[in-house]
Amino acid sequence: MRGRHHEPRAAAARSPGGGEGHACPETRFGTWFISSWVWTDYVVRDTVVDLVRLLGGDRRVPRPVVLDVGCGVGGALPLLDDAFAPVRLVARDLDAALLARAARQALPRCRCPVDLAVADAERLDLRDESVDAILCHQTLHHVADPRAVAGELYRVLRPGGPLLVAESCMPFTASRRVRLLFRHALHLQRRAGAWVDLVRATGFVVEPGRINTPYPWWSRPDVGLRALLGRPGPPPPDPMVVHFVALKP
Repeated sequence: MRGRHHEPRAAAARSPGGGEGHACPETRFGTWFISSWVWTDYVVRDTVVDLVRLLGGDRRVPRPVVLDVGCGVGGALPLLDDAFAPVRLVARDLDAALLARAARQALPRCRCPVDLAVADAERLDLRDESVDAILCHQTLHHVADPRAVAGELYRVLRPGGPLLVAESCMPFTASRRVRLLFRHALHLQRRAGAWVDLVRATGFVVEPGRINTPYPWWSRPDVGLRALLGRPGPPPPDPMVVHFVALKP
């Protein structure tokens, strides 16, 4: 069954400081990459699989409402549909062009209804405690005020619900190769522990057993070539990526 959706609205979402909700505009390469099959199949899929593993089966509710905040072209939506069997998916992003692509490419692969709309992650158009689970994939390190976004996610999540977070960390986002191809506000970037601390400071509980710092091929200096040849190097002492599950008490 095709997922039903609302067409993306042409609303202008702004941050409290008057600028766009995202901290800085993405490069052409970055926009292409997050719209590509490489991103969907090798970044988003692996991330969702790992986050669902960290969550385990004890925190899931039957037929939940699941929010994907900063959903982009919607690559995670069919994966969330399969993993959670939700009654409804809610997808929000600031970029109407990416949402239009999500409506064409991702929604036909979802079995449940999908509510797709433009929104600033700092001011979501959702009621308090109206969703049962949230995916926040590579969103916090792009926004102007990640603390405000974390607080907004806390507001809309029901008590006991999980927030599934995946973030690139400062050693990766500040590397020369990433600065060449992508755009990030470097003063907003954090290390793995700081991302966990930021979410905890909002009121979420993050248990040590629900944190993982993988070393995916795309975060490696050789883009995974050594691993492909059977000679993988050791992971760096300072993680490039962090995945964790935070629970709202």
